[in-house]
Amino acid sequence: MGEPKTTKPPSGKGSTTLRLAKGVASVGGIGFLPGGPGTYASMLYAVVWWGFGLGVAYNLELSFLNATFAPIFREALLVSGTLIWMLLLVGLWSTAKVQPYWGKDPSTVVIDEVLGQAIALFAIPWHPYTVIGALILFRFFDIAKPLGIRRMEKLPGAWGVMLDDVLAGIYANIVLQILWHSGLLGQLTGIRILVP
Repeated sequence: MGEPKTTKPPSGKGSTTLRLAKGVASVGGIGFLPGGPGTYASMLYAVVWWGFGLGVAYNLELSFLNATFAPIFREALLVSGTLIWMLLLVGLWSTAKVQPYWGKDPSTVVIDEVLGQAIALFAIPWHPYTVIGALILFRFFDIAKPLGIRRMEKLPGAWGVMLDDVLAGIYANIVLQILWHSGLLGQLTGIRILVP
């Protein structure tokens, strides 16, 4: 982490591709905001997830495996899953492009936080409490880096930047899935969430 390097690009390399990579890696400049740019990037994805209804609609009086609702559920999973793979691929590409200029894991690269948050929210009930829970859990795992997350960070190149957040997102999702499927999420929040 730390300030980005100010290494001057080799002659002829300050291309449109590099500018695009910087924009993607910093998620449109969010990585340059003061404070907690990683948290801001996570919050941005949570807002997108909420706005586009990519969660499981918890408040329908039918199981999401019911024939009426199954296509909606499958569509949300397909969109979310595709988005996760796209974020991983463009994140690896853009991070690898900017590392020679910004350093190994600069705070300005926040595409990894967007990816981790997308994983944390994958196939999770669509409710404000689940969004807040996913944000808190993902940021906890991303910052504390328990259970092998820190080891992932040591992988070479862009892989180390991206995969520690992938694992943090997986852990956050597992905790939320356990809370949901055990019924504890409904008990803790007072919302009725149907379990398949």
